[in-house]
Amino acid sequence: MRRQIALFSTLLVLSGCAENNITAEGPHSMVGGEAVALRQIDYVPLPDLGERAQPITISVYEIPDKTGAHLPNPNFAELSRAVTQGANELLIKALVETGSGSWFEVAERANLDALLNERRIAGTQINEQRQRDHVAAERLRIDLETRAIEDRIAKMQADVDREYANAAPGAELPSRETTQNNLEQFRLRLLSQIEPEKPFSAFAERAPLPQLKVSDYMLSGAIVAYDADTSSAGTGLRLAGLGTAVERRRDTMTVSLRLARVDTGQILSSKTVTQTVLSNRRTADALNYVTENTVLEFEAGYVTNEPRSFALDAAFRLALSEIIREMKTKGVW
Repeated sequence: MRRQIALFSTLLVLSGCAENNITAEGPHSMVGGEAVALRQIDYVPLPDLGERAQPITISVYEIPDKTGAHLPNPNFAELSRAVTQGANELLIKALVETGSGSWFEVAERANLDALLNERRIAGTQINEQRQRDHVAAERLRIDLETRAIEDRIAKMQADVDREYANAAPGAELPSRETTQNNLEQFRLRLLSQIEPEKPFSAFAERAPLPQLKVSDYMLSGAIVAYDADTSSAGTGLRLAGLGTAVERRRDTMTVSLRLARVDTGQILSSKTVTQTVLSNRRTADALNYVTENTVLEFEAGYVTNEPRSFALDAAFRLALSEIIREMKTKGVW
């Protein structure tokens, strides 16, 4: 009975240690790419850079995953990618945070097809409305000019009728038929002088939408390598049916980032950064005979994996920090 109580107490201690470790160490891995980058001594925090008076217009295209790596698994093949397929989103976030948002104006390029399609839709709707307004205005102009001519001819007709009505007997006046013909010819001549309806031109006025802003610089790059289990280690101990084990594994990912001038296409800077992803696994187990025919088995443990997205975010921030430092040293920025 004493042996069972001692064994049960030991299992409670092992279980409590595992839960406490999860509580204590779990949140520390959820700190984000900026905190991961701060582990490097030579990293200049992007948000802490001084404010810039004139922001730099920069474009970011897709950052492709050229590794082709899938999630490492010793038991079966994983179909999920080992690294995120939205790396350009991490880079854009880093650019936006640089100098509290005063350093860069990021132009949309990753979803350029969708952006241009939206501009086409907006431009088409604006031009259609402009065309409707143009046609309505032209028809109103012609209608008003026609009415003015008709009113003028009606007044002249009234004057002619009054003149014939008040004419003295025997007065020599042109025949009414001749007068009416002359009046009708004059009317037709005035109507022919009305300028016809002008055709609509989408380019006759200013463009319905402003032009897309051209970037001064372009950032491009790729995730060039993901190496799983570049190093691993572990320790274990078992005594009297009780055992503990600690395993550690290190993965590495490498990214490249380069800066180019848009007007000349010249590559001004190119950086390659490698970041590590650490994984820890701790287990404790017990295996003992409670009675001659009864076996008690207990296992407890936890695993902590640094998020790969944080390591990737940190790699881009480190590369961007180095590029900014180089451009400032050269006097480009």
